This record gives sequence, structure tokens and C-alpha cells, in this order.
Amino acid sequence: EGGQRFDNHHDAGTVRPSGAIQVVPPRRIATLLLFLTSIDEDDDDDEGVPNGATVFPSLQIAQRPKAGAALLWPNIGLDGRPDGRTIHRG
Repeated sequence: EGGQRFDNHHDAGTVRPSGAIQVVPPRRIATLLLFLTSIDEDDDDDEGVPNGATVFPSLQIAQRPKAGAALLWPNIGLDGRPDGRTIHRG
């Protein structure tokens, strides 16, 4: 259903008000997001972000859904701690 949103979150745990990420089981080392539908190229919100996009604010990336495409990202850094750069919304 259109108009739904998923606010900033991290797939490895809970984002605290301080910005710290508290790991919550099960530990998600990586995330694979498959897009089943596409969003029109000219469908952007008031801030110019594509509607339906997966947005990584720290990385300044906004990926518009395209049917058959996928995003893969690590949630945990090489040091074993959550990577705060992968906080995202959709």
C-alpha cells in the first residue's frame, strides 16, 4: 500500500537516542533487500528523495526501487561492531 514509511533503523539492533546501536538477537551480519516492484522515475518527495527509496543518510545514498534489482550491505564492521553508516529508512 502506498504512503507507508519505515523510519531510520539499523538491521543489527536498536538505534539509541545517543546514536549508539544496541545489538539485538538474532545478529544480522548482512542484509539483502530484493525489489519486487519499480517506482516511476519522476515520483519524488518534497525533499527530492525518490518515493519508495531505501535511504542511507550517513552515506548520502537513496536507491529507488527497480523490479528485479537488489541491495546488499553489511550491518557489522570488520571489528565485529554494528556499522552506524548503514542506518537507513524506506
